[in-house]
Amino acid sequence: MYDEKELFFENKLRIEKFLDNLLSIKTPNKLQEAMRYSVLVGGKRLRPSLTYITSELGPKQIKSETVDVVAASVELIHCYSLIHDDLPSMDDDSLRRGNPTCHVAFGEDIAILAGDALQTLSTDIIVRCPDLSDNEKVNILKEISSACGWSGMVEGQLIDISNDRSLKEEDLDNMHKKKTGELIKASLVVGCILSGINKDQIKIIKDYGEKIGLAFQIIDDLIDLREDSNTTGKEGLSDMKNGRITYPSLLGSELSLKKAQKLTEEAKGLLETLDLNTDKLSTVANYLVKRNF
Repeated sequence: MYDEKELFFENKLRIEKFLDNLLSIKTPNKLQEAMRYSVLVGGKRLRPSLTYITSELGPKQIKSETVDVVAASVELIHCYSLIHDDLPSMDDDSLRRGNPTCHVAFGEDIAILAGDALQTLSTDIIVRCPDLSDNEKVNILKEISSACGWSGMVEGQLIDISNDRSLKEEDLDNMHKKKTGELIKASLVVGCILSGINKDQIKIIKDYGEKIGLAFQIIDDLIDLREDSNTTGKEGLSDMKNGRITYPSLLGSELSLKKAQKLTEEAKGLLETLDLNTDKLSTVANYLVKRNF
């Protein structure tokens, strides 16, 4: 097993160095400043870490700079989604990663444009990467666009803002599989594409991703309930204040934690069926369910 803090710390440093260079401001303006602010202000960098880890699973040798590009692409999508998620027309949050949200710092108009620009930049860096084959580019972009599109992350956000108080457990699962889980799965799969593992192995990694994605969201809900903004970097009890259904509000804290733990064990069980070195993915699963607990 790997030390989880060391594993995430190394990957975090690596992706942030790449993103800092990518978003270096040549001609300063509000849009570029807002993009840079929203990406570099902090964050766990879970999604690029997953891409780094799965890029090592298969037989293919890939340039580290190429993996950086693909890992950055998924992180840019995540950052764009956070900007839009925080907008007054969505969750109307004023704090993100311990700092004012993009629309608070730069205005709603600039925030919308910054999110749009990060989304298109995510695609642009893949298309322009010289060491990716055309087939790799198509498959990577297909995974990312499907994850963040109208039947993925966007649909999950639609369900979320509907504020439907009649949501049942399976509805909540469906919402978070789309809003959170789809991009987590894509982050894993794009690394798999680089590594050259086969389709059957990728399917198992996808199933693992769905389970850890849900477990991640459940723990996030519990942390939001128990911790203040100094710990989470977000407004405390934000979902409760907005009247949204969460796992603790629906199931209670104890059953929610048990559900997350069960999903984690199922995810690790899937990894055991693979003839690959998945120790790092097991470490990730353990970390996601026990953080802040």
